[in-house]
Amino acid sequence: MAAKIVDPGIYSLVSRVMGSTPAFLDAPAAKRRHHAYIGGLAEHTLETAEIALSLAGTVSRARMDTDVLLAGALLHDVGKAACFRRQGFSFVALPDYTLVGHTALGAAAILRQSAGVDPERFSHILHILMSHHGPHGEVQPRTPEAWAVHFADNASATLRAACDDTADLVPGEERRGARCGGPVYRFSTPTE
Repeated sequence: MAAKIVDPGIYSLVSRVMGSTPAFLDAPAAKRRHHAYIGGLAEHTLETAEIALSLAGTVSRARMDTDVLLAGALLHDVGKAACFRRQGFSFVALPDYTLVGHTALGAAAILRQSAGVDPERFSHILHILMSHHGPHGEVQPRTPEAWAVHFADNASATLRAACDDTADLVPGEERRGARCGGPVYRFSTPTE
């Protein structure tokens, strides 16, 4: 997905950050709610980037900087890689998960690698990372790219949670979803 970034400085930023974050491919995206398994962070990040890019290409008259959008989507949760440690076939959350938070850790990671990126575009990428929690975060999204990453992040997380909550239901069964936090129901599919 990073190969779609045209600007060499932005591409290099994403490559350097990912290259200096070896735990990224193994880390979960969360402790419990969504993508809470080894490799979940990488899967969630790819989904977020694909959804954000799709939003940018689908909304009429949306003029978005797709290099900034993709970099923001690919880096929005990079700080989570520093929040977990492998333990056997699972993982444990480290104190920084709750004491510092993945957004601050991610911002620190990209600030260390900012050389060679246009300062305004770098600020935009940093804004996307800092505002990806949307209206509930400390920083509110203020650009179409930041809103697209926020919505894409939510879509990936919520749909994964709903799919996980309904995976073992039989058609016609309903219950409260442990991950998505609301009631879930499973309809039969044509193959069932």
